[in-house]
Amino acid sequence: MNSGPVDLDAVTRQFEAHVTTVRETAAQVARIEGEASSRDGSVRVRANATGAVTDVQLGPTTAGVSREWLGRTIVELAHRAAQQAAAQADTYYAGLREAQRELQDRIAAVDPLAAQRLRAATDATRAPVHPAPPAEPRRRTW
Repeated sequence: MNSGPVDLDAVTRQFEAHVTTVRETAAQVARIEGEASSRDGSVRVRANATGAVTDVQLGPTTAGVSREWLGRTIVELAHRAAQQAAAQADTYYAGLREAQRELQDRIAAVDPLAAQRLRAATDATRAPVHPAPPAEPRRRTW
């Protein structure tokens, strides 16, 4: 550990810059979407990194397919699109994690207990967010 004086103003500036970077990254991640299409291209689904479906496009050939196939296909494609978006989001977060570790080390030089609390509070952000796999479709009759 560095035994020299710690420039608290520099640590504060670094923290403020990190907060700005986190906000910018969150805005970028919010715009990330993945896309998946059926083999024949008749169904296309877009989803974001949290798994929310943002668009479903059905081609004219889907008018003649079963609702069961169509529903199952949409769910599967939504999951694939969300996984794709989550993988892209992970690359954004990797850079943040490194900057976060560096900042926590600087804070530890000033206040080890505060750094320990910050590490504990941010551990959840280190795990990549991936959508849950799709549930087995239930048969419904309308």
